[in-house]
Amino acid sequence: MKVFKIFSILAILVFLFVSCTGDDDDADTSSGDGQHCESTFDCPVGFYCHSEKKICTSESGDTGDTELPDGGDSGDSGDSTDSSSDTEDPDKNNDPVNPDTPCNAGELLRCDPDNFENIIRCNALGTGEESVKCGEASVCDSNKCVQQVCTPGEPICSEDDYSKIFKCSEKGLTSSEIVEDCRSGYCQGGRCISLCEQAAKDHSYQGCDFFTTVSTMTTDWTTNRSDPIFALTISNTSNEFAANISITFSSENGENDAGSNYFCIDNDTNCSSQTSTQSLSIEAGKLGIVMLPNDKNISGIGLKWNSLHIKTDIPVTIYQFAPIDNSDKNPFTSNGYSANGQNQKFYSNDASLLIPTTSVYTDYIVSSHSSGKISYATIIGLSDEDTVITVKPTTAIAESNGIPAISANTEGTITLKKGQVAQIETASDLSGSRIYCDAAKSDCHPFIVFSGVDCANIPKGYGYCDHIEQQLFPVQTWGKKYILVKSQARGEEWDLVRIYASEDGTKLNFKPATPEKISVPSGWTSFTVSDVKTELNAGEYSEFYFKGTLEVEADKQIMVAQYLSSSQMLSQSCQSLFGHGSECVGDPAMMLIPPAEQFRKEYLFLTPGSYQANYATIIMTTGEDPTLDGSFVPDIREIEGTNFSYAIVWLGNTFRNHTLTCDKNPCGLFVYGWEMDVSYAYPGGLNFEKLSAN
Repeated sequence: MKVFKIFSILAILVFLFVSCTGDDDDADTSSGDGQHCESTFDCPVGFYCHSEKKICTSESGDTGDTELPDGGDSGDSGDSTDSSSDTEDPDKNNDPVNPDTPCNAGELLRCDPDNFENIIRCNALGTGEESVKCGEASVCDSNKCVQQVCTPGEPICSEDDYSKIFKCSEKGLTSSEIVEDCRSGYCQGGRCISLCEQAAKDHSYQGCDFFTTVSTMTTDWTTNRSDPIFALTISNTSNEFAANISITFSSENGENDAGSNYFCIDNDTNCSSQTSTQSLSIEAGKLGIVMLPNDKNISGIGLKWNSLHIKTDIPVTIYQFAPIDNSDKNPFTSNGYSANGQNQKFYSNDASLLIPTTSVYTDYIVSSHSSGKISYATIIGLSDEDTVITVKPTTAIAESNGIPAISANTEGTITLKKGQVAQIETASDLSGSRIYCDAAKSDCHPFIVFSGVDCANIPKGYGYCDHIEQQLFPVQTWGKKYILVKSQARGEEWDLVRIYASEDGTKLNFKPATPEKISVPSGWTSFTVSDVKTELNAGEYSEFYFKGTLEVEADKQIMVAQYLSSSQMLSQSCQSLFGHGSECVGDPAMMLIPPAEQFRKEYLFLTPGSYQANYATIIMTTGEDPTLDGSFVPDIREIEGTNFSYAIVWLGNTFRNHTLTCDKNPCGLFVYGWEMDVSYAYPGGLNFEKLSAN
């Protein structure tokens, strides 16, 4: 009886076991077709994951991306081994697929030696091996399935080294085979992007291609010297690569070596005479000074060719000084001194930021001054095609040497070739004159405009006059908000400001208040003081003297020029012949103020030598902690009624590079300096993003 019961129970168990086993087999088969999957490894053995439908199918063919069950990422690019190289491939296991060799069920074993798109794994029963496809756009590498990252044989970039271009391997993976070294650039999209190309896209004051001229400088008795030395100061923005410089003079027959020059590195003592400007080199992080003789300056109205073309292989910043300093030195004479004789200094200096050709456009408004001296605008063509430029002057221009006669407030045209210069000069103030390309009349190409006065008195009638100049900001880059800070006080003087409008009906708003019309102090030489205008039409300007700080905001784009005043404005004693001594420092200089919209977070700029003092005015949003040459900027002061603060920092009196960094928000910078009866000023840098559709 017991035996029968035991036997019956065993029979039932055997029946159940067999039934369950059979049911399981049927379940595997039935649950395979149509089962949702993300990869082949989600499907039973013999089934594959369809890449589009994401269901298991028994039909071989298109399968999905393969994500390994052990957590391996199908997007992993794998190592950089190139299967096409002569080195041994770790995936090359010559063992065939062994369908009858016992193994651990589901284990990934190795890459298929006959097909790198497949991986060999142990089947679900552990009874043998099978070769399965890794998935769409996936291959087997280092015994795992990975996503292809490139087209085999095509050039690619590597995340490990962006300075080189690599060849995509046979498997569609990164390799160690270098196709091209980008040197100072970087790899993007399988090609080298040079630092110059990137700088051109950034539209800032850093670049690799510049044009300028040796501007008009008075050399009469008021300045003592007949041979002021023009100079370009070039800062290498890279801390890694040397900058190779080429400077040519344009001519009707092309560009020629600028020839003899005096080339210095970092200061005005580490210098050497050079016979060519074609192979100048500035080490990483260094400053180069290129001095040129006094026989190339632009003087007199007409069409000319004496433009300078500066090309570099990595981005630089350039400031020009006309002349380089207030010394009696001339490295091109036999004794090294001025042709007038030793101790003859040049009391008429200014400087300008140079704007690269990749950051200029086609519309300008002249900023000059009414001083009784020559007011000028210098236009330089940049295109290989002829550039037709329309000039609408505020004062009449006489016909001369290829320049047509143009009446005040009427339009005339000038056609320029690449490197050709149109010099416009008048005895009256050219301020507000418009120089632009009319797209309705011709194809427009970018060009450059400088403006200034050969020797300006500010105020008119106050000594002593100084040469003033600036490369003009294109109207397309003008902003609507500007912060004005009086330059470092030299005495009782005011700074002069002119605000130019590009459109009719431009309204100005000042904070904390509209500046008041000043009164000439008792006992001082009288000078003209205008009422402050708060509404302007195109080409008009609002002019006023000020001290302290101001924010000006307009409803349309404006340009702001700030002028240092003549040394006689420092005090009543400086206005007398016998009271004018060494404490009467500075003289007129002009600088264009960067709009807040074009502020930057980083600046590389320089100060010249042979000046008694050099200063930087830094504009920042309140709460910013800028660093100058690695140290926090001291004595920051808030500007009443605004969200801005400022600091004026003494920069010493030697040639050197400086760095300014503002981490939180972009900041503004302008630089100036002086000694007795001479000064210079320029914007330290800015972006030149196109802010209008003109």
